Amino acid sequence: MALLWLSCAFILGIVVGGTSDPRLALALCAAALLAALFARHSRAGWYLLIGAALFIGCARAPHGSGAPSPGDLSFYNGRHATVLGQVVAEPDIRDTGANYIISVHALTLTGRVSTPVTGRIQLHTSLGQQFEYGDAVQLTGLLQSPHNTPALPYRDILLGKGIATQMEFPRAVDSGPVSSGYLGWIVPFRQRLEGGINRSLPEPEAALLIAITLGAHSASLGTLVPVLISTGLIHLIAISGIKVAMVAGTVWALFSALRRRLLTLTASLVVILFYVLLTGATASGERSAAMWALVFIASYLGRSTVTLVSLGFAAALMVAFDPMLPWDVGFQLSTVGTFAIVTMSGPFLRLFRLVPSPFREALGVTLAAQVGTLPIVAGGFHSISLVGPVANGLVLPLLPLTILFGFLLGLCSGLAVLATPLSVMAYATTHAIVALSRALAGLSSAALPVSSPTLVVAFGYYAVVAGIAWLLLRRAGWAPLGQWGSRVREVTIALLLVASAATVSQAQTTTPSRLTFLGSGPALLLQSGGQTALIDGSPRPLAFLMALGDLLGMQVRAIDLVVVTDPSSSNVTALLALLAHYRVKEVLDVGAQYPGRTYAAWRSALRARHVPTFALRTGTTTRVGGVALQVLAPDAVCYAPANCAGIIRLVGPHDSFLVATKAGVREQTDLIFRPISLRATNLFLGDAGRVSPDFLQTVHPRSEWCMLHVTSLARCQSLPVGHTRSWPL
Repeated sequence: MALLWLSCAFILGIVVGGTSDPRLALALCAAALLAALFARHSRAGWYLLIGAALFIGCARAPHGSGAPSPGDLSFYNGRHATVLGQVVAEPDIRDTGANYIISVHALTLTGRVSTPVTGRIQLHTSLGQQFEYGDAVQLTGLLQSPHNTPALPYRDILLGKGIATQMEFPRAVDSGPVSSGYLGWIVPFRQRLEGGINRSLPEPEAALLIAITLGAHSASLGTLVPVLISTGLIHLIAISGIKVAMVAGTVWALFSALRRRLLTLTASLVVILFYVLLTGATASGERSAAMWALVFIASYLGRSTVTLVSLGFAAALMVAFDPMLPWDVGFQLSTVGTFAIVTMSGPFLRLFRLVPSPFREALGVTLAAQVGTLPIVAGGFHSISLVGPVANGLVLPLLPLTILFGFLLGLCSGLAVLATPLSVMAYATTHAIVALSRALAGLSSAALPVSSPTLVVAFGYYAVVAGIAWLLLRRAGWAPLGQWGSRVREVTIALLLVASAATVSQAQTTTPSRLTFLGSGPALLLQSGGQTALIDGSPRPLAFLMALGDLLGMQVRAIDLVVVTDPSSSNVTALLALLAHYRVKEVLDVGAQYPGRTYAAWRSALRARHVPTFALRTGTTTRVGGVALQVLAPDAVCYAPANCAGIIRLVGPHDSFLVATKAGVREQTDLIFRPISLRATNLFLGDAGRVSPDFLQTVHPRSEWCMLHVTSLARCQSLPVGHTRSWPL
């Protein structure tokens, strides 16, 4: 236990030593070591060694470095400049844009020569302008200092990543990929796994499986994030210690069967290192990997380890390399949560002894972790999940198989004979997690809103927790033994749940002909006779894909027809994302005389996938099941796409719809004088701003539906964003 106390003293020195003089701390450390060397009593010498560790921590603690120098990128914040750098992290693609971390090596101010600088910049761009990991870029714009907001400590988060500068929507030049170092293959390999999962699963199951398997930014899960927070399952999207422990334990067990000790040790260490690098080298993942490395090495040497000692040493080692870690919420949750699990899970397991394994272990571990991290969770998420133990007790037994399915599906997505059954099983587990979390989040008492605890309250709480942990550890002889039920039973139960969920998810149901507003942009989904057509997209691809996934599920993995009536980026952005998840068989596209960046990328992606693409022109007709689709406009490609919107008419057995989402008064007036029928029982309008009375009289609809912001029609029924609505055909 000596190593544990020395590690704790070192970390305490890091926390409290920020205002101390490093030279004085080193001098006191040397004096303590010298006194310990000549101490006559072992107890006194032991206390002096602990003091020396404390003073070393004070010397290593982060100290203020003063104002930035001209060689620092942040020195130029508030000025317009051109910077040269490289994308050094996997892009963070969100519904509202894309975020990148750029390592800058040169900067040029107006009228001056290039200056070598060092630093990282947080870059935000539109979804129509995306870069790849390893690309060299030139950015021209305003360098800004990040700021905290009442809702988000944005500046503190970026500073924790070594970023003190940001730039939004600059003029950018992409110079293509350059060397990314000896680990440059990690991110492309991760992106290959993500792409395989996206091609095989709908949303939100694909995003959740990627997050569970590889870790992900919370923004990639959209509206599922508050659901996971309220149910205490938000840790699923990060590479937590539990996941690393599952991977490490499985790898060690598999290689141990070879009965080659050196091979088992080497292979296990390599696999754990690879997994941590692949998943982003998070604080919790590194901490768990370090602890398991100690276990592997001790087992190879024929020794045993004490979990608390391994935890303390691993945490101290990480803090020694990065003194800012004690203020990282992920590190706090991982370290304190692990300590609570080790010390307190035993009593909870005995309390729930009547609950069958493995649900008993998952329930006990979750309760212990929740007790240990309560103030941290309250300060970070401002809510406490009351259903978290139940949710985790049901979900954690599924986690090992879910991670395995995620890796195998990402690797084998190109082989249909393997990808098909894997996608069914992966969808079964992830859909079960989504359905369970949504059901529990719907309870009125799922989560309790709380404010951030004060320092006094947090200190008092942890004083009580420390006292309880002290008593429990003394009773366990300072070496508590973890308990877990039979792995065979756990895997058997998980397989039964997967088989049941897969059977339900693959049950074929007859879908009647219907037209559905997806609640994101002007997108409409047409289903009839076993065929599926999508009319237009959305500026928010994640919300669009989630709505589409909820409607189509796993049964539909191909879209028979995509109709594009508007070539603007606000419409085509989501259609680009659609190609990553579904196979598109055919496209009717209005076209553009002078395409924008996003529209050009859309047409390029269609050519790369060899998707047959036809012009959306007057007189074109086709059928989707039992529904006729007639194109009314335009009759030619226009110079100004804003005045040349596509207009289509859907005619079903019982109802008809005229889709004029982007049509302005000019297009509406032109249609009146064409020898075509405009009659429809339903009329869809968008953000044209004005509607021609003659056009309304000619169409003579029973109902007008406003998708976006039409305000000139008093009787126009609004279709709210975020809510779907269906009409039978």
